[in-house]
Amino acid sequence: MLPGFLWGIASRPGRAQTPYPGLDKTTTIDDQIIQPEQLTVSQTRDLLWVVVNGTTILNVYNDPQVTGTITAVTQWTAPANTIVAGDMNAHHLHWRTDRPNTRCGTQLAEWAEQQGLRLLNEPDANTTRARLRRRPSTIDLAFANIDHACAVVEEHLTTGSLHYTVCIEALAAEAPRRV
Repeated sequence: MLPGFLWGIASRPGRAQTPYPGLDKTTTIDDQIIQPEQLTVSQTRDLLWVVVNGTTILNVYNDPQVTGTITAVTQWTAPANTIVAGDMNAHHLHWRTDRPNTRCGTQLAEWAEQQGLRLLNEPDANTTRARLRRRPSTIDLAFANIDHACAVVEEHLTTGSLHYTVCIEALAAEAPRRV
């Protein structure tokens, strides 16, 4: 059986300072060697690239007050076996049919299509809670070019923020076995 990975995405994922302590440590789970490696593709704390056993993961926080995050993402070429996920703060009819497209949403949707990345979220599934005079939204997104990858909004796994947890599951390439 191929090992699966499960990632949780919460709000403001890229806010820690880089490099992330302990990220490059190899560990073993159920006789599978887990080998993470952090990549430095862009010098920003709002984007984190990690390769785990051949699967590239880009974690994004698109701060509405900072320009250039989505541009940096859309200038990157996604390799095979990639997951892109995070708080995109972007609206598009592909993932939320009752909101108009934003510039960032259009950029992101066009880039994902060009890269062969498909949206893993169910369209119109809320990823944020409603708050005073604001309705819920779908801004925490997950894309992948991995067959059978999926994402589920887990409202019961609250982090205490306005964002729900989005769990992503994808079968990874066969991990090296411990000998």
